[in-house]
Amino acid sequence: MTLINLLPHRAAAKKYRLDLFQRQLGYCAVFGCLLALAAYLFIQQKITAQQQKNQAFVSNTALLDNKIKAMTALQKEWQALLVRQHAVENLQFERNTPVHLMNDLAKQLPEGLFITSLRMDSTGVTLKGVSPSHEKVADFLHNMGTDTTRFNRPELLEVVGGLTGPASSATPLAARKAASFALRLHSRSAGLPVAKPSLPPLPSGENSP
Repeated sequence: MTLINLLPHRAAAKKYRLDLFQRQLGYCAVFGCLLALAAYLFIQQKITAQQQKNQAFVSNTALLDNKIKAMTALQKEWQALLVRQHAVENLQFERNTPVHLMNDLAKQLPEGLFITSLRMDSTGVTLKGVSPSHEKVADFLHNMGTDTTRFNRPELLEVVGGLTGPASSATPLAARKAASFALRLHSRSAGLPVAKPSLPPLPSGENSP
C-alpha cells in the first residue's frame, strides 16, 4: 500500500487563502480610503459653494444699505428744498401782501364803510372799522370772500351798533352814528401743506443664501 503525505499541500493551500484574504483586506482598505476622500472633497465643495453664496448675500446687503442711505439723504435734501421753496413763496407773498391788500380794499370796500384799524400777521389780516349799516358789512364780507382777492374765509368777529366816539373826534359824522365791526381775513397761502417725498420701492436682491 502506497502512503501519500498531504501535509505540504495543506500548508500551501492555507498560505494561499491567507494571502488572498490579506489582498482583499488591502483592497477594502484602499477602497474605503478613496470613498472617504471623495466624501471629504464633496463636502468641502458644498461648504465652499455655500460660503460663496453667503459672501454674495453679504455684498448685496451692503449694496442695498448704501442705496438706502443715499435715498434717505436725497429725501432729506428734497424735503429741505421744498421747505425753502415754501419759505421763499411765503416771503414773496408777504412782501406783496400789503400792496394787494390796499388794492383789494380800494376795490371791494362799499361806499360809506371806513377802516379804522388794520393788523396783519403771517396767517391773515384783522380789520376794524365802522359802517352805516349791517348790510354794508355783509357786502364787504361777500366782496372779500370772492376769488378776485388774495384772502378767503372772511370771518366776522363782532358788530357793535351805536355811537363810536364823541362828537369832537376825527371820525366823520356819518361814522359816529354807525355800527363798529371787526373781521378776520385769512390768507390763501396760509397753512399750505408742504409735499413730502416718499421713498421709491427698494430693489429686491437677486442672490439669496
